[in-house]
Amino acid sequence: MENRLKLEMYKQVNAPKHECVKLNVDVAIDDALGFIGIGVVAKDDRGVVLGAVSRRMVGLFSPHVGECLVTREGAQLVLSCGFSKWIVEMDALNVYKTVYSFIQRSVEANVIDDIRDSCLQVGSGSICYGSCKGNSIAHFLVRLALSNSFSRVWLDVLSKFLSSFVKTNIIDLE
Repeated sequence: MENRLKLEMYKQVNAPKHECVKLNVDVAIDDALGFIGIGVVAKDDRGVVLGAVSRRMVGLFSPHVGECLVTREGAQLVLSCGFSKWIVEMDALNVYKTVYSFIQRSVEANVIDDIRDSCLQVGSGSICYGSCKGNSIAHFLVRLALSNSFSRVWLDVLSKFLSSFVKTNIIDLE
């Protein structure tokens, strides 16, 4: 495989560069009910939300596999939107290391291959590890997924309640 995957590690991830989409991802596992909730939010360099996903996935997954699945979901979101430059911000060092290690013999190998393929399909796709400041929107989307049995995907237009949450979140961060 070509060495076009970018290896980046930060203590704190800053705003993405111009025309680069930043993905915040989060996952929560409910072993008792047998599903995970995932949340993905895509923002531009000014913090404007370009798309979001809130989804429940049925199955018993380890935290590591859950983090891999939400990362893949984020990569699929940017591909479906046609974004050519993107970066995933995450605090799951284990997923970060797995994506860049190229070890194929693991339970999540197919999911990792999907993430790598997504990185290579665009002009610039990368994953960075660091403190996930400003990830409260992704946390909110996870809570939404855990409380509802249906998936939601927002592209271009956000629902009223999500828009108000984003505005409140931005105000709280300032």
